[in-house]
Amino acid sequence: MKPKVSDLAKASKASYEMTGKGNKMKRIERTMNEAPEGWIIMPEHTDKQISVFKNDIDDYIIAHRGSDFLGTQGKKDVVSDWNILIGKPGSDRAIKRRVMKTEKIVKKLKKDTDNPNIYLTGHSLGSVSAYQSMLSSDIVRDNIKEFHSFNSGSSPVASNKIDNESDLYKNLKEKSTHHRVLGDTISAFNRNNMIGDHKTYKSDKQPSVADKVVNIVSSLAGIGTIFKVGSKIKEKLSKHSIDNFIIQEPV
Repeated sequence: MKPKVSDLAKASKASYEMTGKGNKMKRIERTMNEAPEGWIIMPEHTDKQISVFKNDIDDYIIAHRGSDFLGTQGKKDVVSDWNILIGKPGSDRAIKRRVMKTEKIVKKLKKDTDNPNIYLTGHSLGSVSAYQSMLSSDIVRDNIKEFHSFNSGSSPVASNKIDNESDLYKNLKEKSTHHRVLGDTISAFNRNNMIGDHKTYKSDKQPSVADKVVNIVSSLAGIGTIFKVGSKIKEKLSKHSIDNFIIQEPV
């Protein structure tokens, strides 16, 4: 059963539950509750960085978590986001660990299942680490059926330098689809940064966002401008939200 785009977005959203409060069992339970319909979590492959789901015919979704500044990995996520912004995601330690873990997961799934259909996905930071897994690992790239990114992190100073006649370019182009909402500034440069098919969405929905994030960032501007700045931040966060891809169709 090939996952729908909305299923992949739901898996990406569910992965955020792993950086919340409670022991691993409680976090696994919350992640399972957010999983796309017909998919169950694989606890043995799931941690605070990557969540893995399967259906009843042994198809798999590997979901890389995006930045969660209020979660237990907030400080590490800030560092990774900075390295993405300056165009050096491949040198980031946390992203490198995600690449190695993704490779390990793919190897294990191949060992345990004959010809598994494996789908890779991620939102924001998770899109970048998943893309780096495709870019730098033959094992991942050759065994992933499709890769879908959502509002990926991007950099104004980075650009694709891979020869478009190379096998690497053709493989990435064939298997990768990058979904982006118009007006999302975080993914503004992903066409320059990421090889694949690019799909654009227009969303007027106002997805729920973390009010604590809005309040923290807004307060830096002072009491006099907190409402104005807070509204702008909330609008930007709404465009970046993974919820957009669960409810919208591309234009």
